[in-house]
Amino acid sequence: MKFDTKFIKAWNYKGVALYKLERYKEAIACYDKALEISPRSDFAWNGKGDALRRLGNYTEAITCFNNALEINPRSDFAWSFKGKVLTKLGQYEEALECHDKALEINPLSEYAWNDKGDTLYKLGKYEEALECHDKALEINPLSEYAWNG
Repeated sequence: MKFDTKFIKAWNYKGVALYKLERYKEAIACYDKALEISPRSDFAWNGKGDALRRLGNYTEAITCFNNALEINPRSDFAWSFKGKVLTKLGQYEEALECHDKALEINPLSEYAWNDKGDTLYKLGKYEEALECHDKALEINPLSEYAWNG
């Protein structure tokens, strides 16, 4: 069965726009529409997972990131954000494994370096955390994400 990829992209991009407006529930509805059309859209699973994360629905977010990783195991975004959620849940060692996977895939991901630093900080590994944040800023000295977490 063929899908109109532009239609899927429209739902995904509408989801991104609503996410940026912090209208997370509406963004999730858009990603759900995209997933109805193409359940194997790792972009939609990642977007939905991130919006759920913002709403504090961590268990559902992890399910979405796992679905994205089933489709695309080389998604540094999914690995990094799964790690971010696991950190929120206090599962620091598992979170570090996810961040390391993300960095193995994309060693220039300022987000993965920053998120790994946040996890290390939670573990009380302050020197290692600082090294990660410094690496994120080395990659992008103007990174609002690295400066503000």
